[in-house]
Amino acid sequence: MLGKKYYSDNDFTIEFWFHPQISSSDRIPLVADPVNNVGVFYEKGNLLFQLNAQKAEYTLPSTNKSFYVVATYTTNSALLYVDGVLVKSNSLPNFEFTNTDLNLVSGPTPTSNDSFSINSVAIYRYALAQPQITYHYNQGLPLPAIQIADPDGGELFEFYDDDLVTLYKYVYPESKSWSDMIVTGLEYDQSLNCLQMIQTTSQASSTIVLEDYISIPTTATFDSSKIEWDGDNGISISASPDGVTYTPCVNGQQIPGFTITSFANTGKVYLRITFASTDTSRFIPRLFNLSLSFYNNQIKYSYNGNGYMSTLEGYTGVSDARITMGKETYSILSRNNRNGLRTVIDSGFELNTTDGIRTVEFFYTPTSLNDSGIIHTSATNGYAASNISWHNNGGISKTNILGFYVNGVNKTSETNVSTIFKANQLHHVVVVFAAAVSEDIRFNYSLYGSSSALYQNVTIYEDAFDSTKAIGHYNLYTQKQYQSVSDPAVITMTESGVDTHDYDWVVIQNS
Repeated sequence: MLGKKYYSDNDFTIEFWFHPQISSSDRIPLVADPVNNVGVFYEKGNLLFQLNAQKAEYTLPSTNKSFYVVATYTTNSALLYVDGVLVKSNSLPNFEFTNTDLNLVSGPTPTSNDSFSINSVAIYRYALAQPQITYHYNQGLPLPAIQIADPDGGELFEFYDDDLVTLYKYVYPESKSWSDMIVTGLEYDQSLNCLQMIQTTSQASSTIVLEDYISIPTTATFDSSKIEWDGDNGISISASPDGVTYTPCVNGQQIPGFTITSFANTGKVYLRITFASTDTSRFIPRLFNLSLSFYNNQIKYSYNGNGYMSTLEGYTGVSDARITMGKETYSILSRNNRNGLRTVIDSGFELNTTDGIRTVEFFYTPTSLNDSGIIHTSATNGYAASNISWHNNGGISKTNILGFYVNGVNKTSETNVSTIFKANQLHHVVVVFAAAVSEDIRFNYSLYGSSSALYQNVTIYEDAFDSTKAIGHYNLYTQKQYQSVSDPAVITMTESGVDTHDYDWVVIQNS
């Protein structure tokens, strides 16, 4: 028995992975008893390990990814770990539970517009130690993409900008220290190497604005840029080419005024960084790093071949050729929205290859199901034209498609996009061509225009996959072994009223 009166001397641990898609400010039980205030809750970007009136609380730096969460209770402490790292520790001298029962639940969210995904929930009747937590976290990470692609002869494209021709880069705190950016209400945390809002002992709201600018070389030729920062929970950034008119930035995308369609020649980028908290005793925005990168001609070569990626600049129907890539790769199941190649509305990219390609594999996260396309090639040099796209009412057009698998399920005969994809959800896609395609393989392209989307781990193969191979690759990317120990006296959790998504996560929302 654990977590209630007469059992306060029994240690325990709550462990799970979750991905929030929550805009509500309500407190939501992740694995918790909301009546007795025991367990792990989510509130406005904060994780709370609640133990009656006591708690360990932490402001997540970002909410646009999934997290591995561990909360451990001992007779004298409450510890909260995120992604294998201890982020909060509170002492509990002479603590005793007041509740006489414990009923742990997950969800619901307050509205149907909010949801969260949760997986691998585990309850232990002892406190996991740091080495065990680190081991569990590492075991929860999937195989590297190259270990899946290479054995089957795949040519892998992992989209990150480390090897792009970056003509100029300015990075906080390397180029300019956070300690040089301190103003009233902010402090530099040396242990975390971040700039953060000062926590207060009593409730108070606060908004703090920093202004800075950087000079960029006027002798270089730039055609695109990117701004990216770690710590966007409670932090927003605007940019300006003239220091007068500021435009909000999107984390991981091109800097307003310095884009592939219109690049300012002022030689300066002015920044306005805003820290905002509704309660500085609880919600603490932290900015870990901020980078501004400037490019000319974004070309990305494959991980293990001769093919390369470029933009669709100049193509008919492409009104905006902007694309951006994250600064590094993350595991697929992290659901990190800056992992991979991001398109905007009516933009896309192409892979150039000299091989005859029969199969294309990738991960796809659309922001909407409006007009769009995921694959398009032309009939060139004896190779076939191909297409998968949709228009207006969602009806799908397919040309030269032998097989179409999404999350391990054969969708070849489906005729409407709404039965295949969900907006803002991650999908594993395998497209098998009836006849080989080659040269320019276009993604996120249709003559009607296209929705913005995220593409990850794009791999091309000369062999045609069958259903066994398509499903096998999906399982390699997502399926992990697990151990389950259940104790009816501890917890009863069912999947009543929730959806399972991708056969991997349980999605919980108000219905």
